[in-house]
Amino acid sequence: MHNNLLKARPGETTGAISLRKVNLLTEFRDFDLAVTLQDAVRRMGFERPTPIQTQAIPPALMGRDVLGCAQTGTGKTAAFVLPSLNALLTARTGAKARGC
Repeated sequence: MHNNLLKARPGETTGAISLRKVNLLTEFRDFDLAVTLQDAVRRMGFERPTPIQTQAIPPALMGRDVLGCAQTGTGKTAAFVLPSLNALLTARTGAKARGC
């Protein structure tokens, strides 16, 4: 389940206030990942996603292209791999359900 909050952008005080969605994904279990991936992440000792993961994983899970820039060691690889593995697991599960 994704927790969303509407938040005004800084400096937007003229006329109508423009609002944008801010995702509050504070733990890996907040992402819509396959249970097997959630278990693997937990077993590896990861509980909270890094900022790059929080920003990159949700659109990647929706099948959108993502371009991210962050320092070494911030979790960029997991931000790429987790949605990719999730897609493979979901496709495999769907193929089994269809009898393929």
